[in-house]
Amino acid sequence: MSSSSSEKQVMAIFPQTHSVSNLQDIENTKSLIAWQIFEGFMGSAVNQHKEQITSMFNDYCRQNPHAIECSIYPS
Repeated sequence: MSSSSSEKQVMAIFPQTHSVSNLQDIENTKSLIAWQIFEGFMGSAVNQHKEQITSMFNDYCRQNPHAIECSIYPS
């Protein structure tokens, strides 16, 4: 399974966020802001992943309307 663009963004931003928080002369406020930005990207990646899974499940149910999973959780 290939990485989504949001996953790639998160992986690119994490080292930057970590390095900002480890600088000796940086204010705690700037470190906090860097982590908040990172958390925003993480939240976006999680939401995108959930939407992708929901879409895949809905596609599965359209193709297999009599599957037990689809009768329990109609789309």
